[in-house]
Amino acid sequence: MIDIGILGTGSTASVAAWHTGAILESKRAHVAAVYNRTPEGMARWAERFSSDARRCASLEELLDHCDAVIICTPNHTHFDYARAALLAGKHVLLEKPMTLTPQEAVQLEELAGRSPGFSTVGYVYRFSAAVGRLRSLVRDHIGPVYTISGSLGGTRLADPHIGIEWRMKAERSGSGALHDFGGHLLDTAHFVTGEPFSAISCMRRVFVPERQ
Repeated sequence: MIDIGILGTGSTASVAAWHTGAILESKRAHVAAVYNRTPEGMARWAERFSSDARRCASLEELLDHCDAVIICTPNHTHFDYARAALLAGKHVLLEKPMTLTPQEAVQLEELAGRSPGFSTVGYVYRFSAAVGRLRSLVRDHIGPVYTISGSLGGTRLADPHIGIEWRMKAERSGSGALHDFGGHLLDTAHFVTGEPFSAISCMRRVFVPERQ
């Protein structure tokens, strides 16, 4: 059984909770260790899942107690954490976006190519039944696709009563909703059609101008 370490147990909407639930349901792996910037986040996670996982005081401690790492931390930390995990020879599941810059993404790709473990970015919609069916329809019946229209968003972040958090700060999130939701749209379009992108054009604005 694979021992998994989870980086980032969450302070608001916890992506780690989704991963933990899936691991518990599959029974093919064990959450052996967790590390979060604040001990309170680890305590809430442990209480929710009645987990005896080791609560680590550092990234290095976590890497010493797992075979694979799931990185659920804010976007601006992805590069450093993923780099450390790859250099340690761990299997890595990195939440999207991969990094904040193309240069960092290329570096991680090169490291992953030399790592003995498996590495992937968490574009989970690829594994949904609906996307799988759409992929089959396009590739087996429809043929080449020239235009795609899609939308994706989060109702929680659209609520103006939700206070400022890291997802709303450019230095931590990158390009905001484009990174948070648009990445899934772009990956799904590529996965369904098999076609690469030569250029992407986007428009953006602040839809909630004031928050607590």
